[in-house]
Amino acid sequence: MEDTASFSALLQRAAPATRRRVLVVLFALNKSIRKDAAEFSLSSIILVLKYVMVGVPVRFLLAGGGKGSVLRSHDRGRTWRVVYRIKDAHNNQLQTKPAPEDKLDAIEGMATLEMSNTQESTGSGDTDSSNTELGNEITHVSTLYDRVAVCGKRGFLAVSIDRGLTFSTMANGLLNPFLEDVTGCQNNRWDLGGVSFLSESVLLFFCKKQLFKVDIVQKGYSGVELGGVSLLRRFSSAVGCMKTFPLIGAVGMRELYVATKGFLHCSRDGGEAFVDIPHKLGVIRAIEPLDLVLRREEIPRLPQELVGAMIPTTELLQVPEKEKTYFYKFVVRVSEKQDSRQNNLGLDLGGKWMDSISLPFSSSNVQYRALFVAGVGADILPYDYTALLFVAAYPGDAVDCPGALGSWAERVDYVPYIKSGLTQPLSVALMRHPGSRGCMLVRANVAGVSFSTDMGKSWSVPKQAYVLSVVALDGGELICCYGRHVVNYANGTYGELHAIQADLRVPFFTDIAVMISVEGAAEPLFVFRVP
Repeated sequence: MEDTASFSALLQRAAPATRRRVLVVLFALNKSIRKDAAEFSLSSIILVLKYVMVGVPVRFLLAGGGKGSVLRSHDRGRTWRVVYRIKDAHNNQLQTKPAPEDKLDAIEGMATLEMSNTQESTGSGDTDSSNTELGNEITHVSTLYDRVAVCGKRGFLAVSIDRGLTFSTMANGLLNPFLEDVTGCQNNRWDLGGVSFLSESVLLFFCKKQLFKVDIVQKGYSGVELGGVSLLRRFSSAVGCMKTFPLIGAVGMRELYVATKGFLHCSRDGGEAFVDIPHKLGVIRAIEPLDLVLRREEIPRLPQELVGAMIPTTELLQVPEKEKTYFYKFVVRVSEKQDSRQNNLGLDLGGKWMDSISLPFSSSNVQYRALFVAGVGADILPYDYTALLFVAAYPGDAVDCPGALGSWAERVDYVPYIKSGLTQPLSVALMRHPGSRGCMLVRANVAGVSFSTDMGKSWSVPKQAYVLSVVALDGGELICCYGRHVVNYANGTYGELHAIQADLRVPFFTDIAVMISVEGAAEPLFVFRVP
């Protein structure tokens, strides 16, 4: 009975296309059972219906908003409610005082409270008010199962483990030792550029060139404590984006991608070791692996030109002289010996460097992965672009045949005259077409949102200028947020437009994320891919 109620709630939150598909399969199962006099258990039927869903049904939409607020929607963006506000949390902390025993103590308590408020508003106190300033803005939102993390200006970081009902903030001053070592500035002068979950107990965030890790310790039913901040790595240039994805074959831990200028840093062990893959695409600002959505036979094949460049064979290295096309190709050799050039590239990795990267496909002993990326500053033109990026690694098989790391970008499409900075919006999304082969690529920036149904060969005319973020939902639906509005697209067709309710007093969105309905945190996300 509990499974039936859980699946019923899951189906109610699904997209119309998902519900129709489930009902068709359920009707076919019923007809097959009656015809063959077969019997299926309830759990088996529910499992089959979950597998045929077009994506994972959305549980909530979480969004960051102006005035330091976090919003949540249970109906796919139609209505919103404020679940957290920095100002309200600050006031609650100030009002948490011991109850006075008499009127005199009450008067003294009120005077003390007013004095503390005056000191914090004027900045003349010993207490660091970096996380409680009214000027704070929540700029990034990330989710993992029932957990939500938000970050923003002045070193603000907060986490919720109960779907956004209660938030716990990072204590003031935890970043000061790391930041003061570099510039002498405190964390209230720094803005966090992104946040992502590495696991249910570890959170990652970055600030300019530095990547940090913080432990999440649960206190009670819904309370958490953020502590044990550590610096994972200090990069040579500013971080363009940081994303984590489900690690195939592992439960709990996620794969980490960090992009800087000219490099994509990959790690599958929580940032303990990185493999730095060079490329010619400038600064990558958004990443989506194709293998998390597409079927295996739909993944583009690794170009043979890159295979020939990575394997030192004379026949493969020969390039036709008539070839005029510009290649976004970059290949470097991996050596265990110290070399100044390789050391600058971060390629002195030791003998087990292949264990630090997860590449699910192979071609001629070259392991690779196809990514849909967006960024700015690539060769040829400095504008915003989208591309299919192949990252590859060759382990080597002899002393005279060393390993190699390489990248190859194709279908590089520029957005004319748009050059986004590190703090300006630039996002991508990837989703399947319900009931058909292939997928739809989506990109969004200040020019608007555009779609491609041929794997990036051609793009539609941008719509809805200055799109802050775009996320894919189940059933071929898409959510774009801009200003104080969200637009629901179904298979690339303009759908419903919804705005933040006026009584919430939230002037605009800053970011949006999806909380999926996965029953049990240990259940992998890719189980529900359309077969």
